[in-house]
Amino acid sequence: MGRTNPTYRDTIRKFETDWKLYRDALRRHEKEDFDKLLIKIHAQSMAGHAQNALRPELSMFMSILVENEKEIRELEARIGQMNQSKSQ
Repeated sequence: MGRTNPTYRDTIRKFETDWKLYRDALRRHEKEDFDKLLIKIHAQSMAGHAQNALRPELSMFMSILVENEKEIRELEARIGQMNQSKSQ
């Protein structure tokens, strides 16, 4: 990867370019959701780069899933804290 093969970050940029027309066709709030997905892909770019997958799109989708799981865990922890404070 690098000089002869595109880097994972290059692949992400190409993905963003390739999906620009799709993004442009979304409603404003949906565009924000789409952009959040791209942020999640970027947040896990080191893992995607390490995977060096033949189909980098799978690494991108896995990045979104990992970030979603992280959000769920954080929300569950906050709910647990709220429940604890209510019971005291």
